[in-house]
Amino acid sequence: MDAKPARPGERLRQYTLYLYHATRQSKLPSILEHGLLCRHYGDVHGHMDIAPAHPSVYLSKSRDSDNLHTALFDDPHDPVIVLRIDADALMTCRTYPDEAIVEGVLMRQLGFEDADEPDGLKSFARELAQHFALKAPQARRLAEALACAPDEDLLKAAQPLAIPYLKRHGEIAYAQDIPAHAILDWAPHPASARAPMAADDEDPGVAQAQHQHLAMALGHVREHVDPWALRDGQCHTLALALLRHEQGQGRVLAALRHTLDADGLIEQSFYSHMVFEDRWGRFWDIDGDEADTRWEIEREAAGDQEEPGERKVWDWRYVPADLERPQVLAQWLDKHAGPKVDPELLHTIEQSLSSAQQQLSLPISPP
Repeated sequence: MDAKPARPGERLRQYTLYLYHATRQSKLPSILEHGLLCRHYGDVHGHMDIAPAHPSVYLSKSRDSDNLHTALFDDPHDPVIVLRIDADALMTCRTYPDEAIVEGVLMRQLGFEDADEPDGLKSFARELAQHFALKAPQARRLAEALACAPDEDLLKAAQPLAIPYLKRHGEIAYAQDIPAHAILDWAPHPASARAPMAADDEDPGVAQAQHQHLAMALGHVREHVDPWALRDGQCHTLALALLRHEQGQGRVLAALRHTLDADGLIEQSFYSHMVFEDRWGRFWDIDGDEADTRWEIEREAAGDQEEPGERKVWDWRYVPADLERPQVLAQWLDKHAGPKVDPELLHTIEQSLSSAQQQLSLPISPP
């Protein structure tokens, strides 16, 4: 993965087909007329200790970004919506990493706070190279630039990491107004679109307990079913089993891998993976949560990378998985050349999940 200045005129569509922006529904008429304007930076989350290089619009590779400020959801009478934006309308040269890169990644994970010492700088450069899959010389140059930059210029120095950060963490700051014609459509944010939760679910402990339950239940499944089969060939059977186990409270997503031609049009596309999204917007497969990001990183590390002159992008799509009409998912898999759901394996997984449920004595999600 390269971390270098964008070529003049390069579009973000080279790296992803769409980006998403969450906002309140009351803002929609103005946005559809004027677009997304940088001057509204800070209206919801205020101004950060580490400020962006320029006022920016924050975008995510996922419809269900977990990087949204909780204040966005304060008004129950003004639901949150997600705008889908054509990445071909956005210039790569106007992108910066999200501010979370400084404290959340560089400092907490990669040792940036020790980069003012020679040994610390070397260690930081190694961690930077490993985390973002950079070549060693690039990582050293970036580490030195970041170590020398004053706090107010950190994000400017980190600009070469914008695309690697988008690929790894799924967030980006776009330092330019986004025109209205780039907004393709919009939909309710999943947290707003889901049926109202029971009063007990307002306690964060319920979400935490459910996270622990699913993690342990999947560990139980791994003991009874070959995990390799559920990583590749039958990942959709696991996703369906989890949806049924959670009584329909969640959704199923598929990863499509597109190869684009010189004009940015899809030349080839194949179905790569399927995951389950729970009610709190967490993505699961047989290896646990954060399945969408983990899958992309693992596939690229395994060799699913761009060849010279080739452009590939990931496209995560919600899949119709109606518990009352199982043929809908079967039709989708058939259309995308995916293996059929294995009824015997589905039954085995559901039995394993139920057994784990009984052992853990935790409540399953309420209907």
